[in-house]
Amino acid sequence: MKVLVCVDGSEYSKKTVRNAAHFAGHYKMDLTLMRVIKSEVSREKPVSGDYGAQERRSKEIIKEAEDIVSEVGTDINFNSRITVGPVSAEIVRIAEEEQFDTIWIGTRGRRGVSRMLLGSVADDVIHYAHCPVVVVR
Repeated sequence: MKVLVCVDGSEYSKKTVRNAAHFAGHYKMDLTLMRVIKSEVSREKPVSGDYGAQERRSKEIIKEAEDIVSEVGTDINFNSRITVGPVSAEIVRIAEEEQFDTIWIGTRGRRGVSRMLLGSVADDVIHYAHCPVVVVR
């Protein structure tokens, strides 16, 4: 079974990685840790702008997630990746194209008007994913 774990560096994301790692270790599943660099324009790496800083920060976030998985168990099979694109759409696209069995994602759990105005990556993923989505708060 293949599990896609979305990471953004937040405490909710770290909690999601920890829970997914325990789950994957217990059930002998393969984990993929994925960080999406937000770009509403393209899935290609931008030529200019602050992409370099975003890529460096994304590598740090992935490294933190890898360290969490390693702390949970040395026998957990996992890999990591960084992609570029619209965050929700990229998560759903990768999950479907690579036939992941489940997606794990963290959320702050906004409510009311702030949720309506700001949207939620987790909400979008839940609505458009082809597979079950585990949301961790």
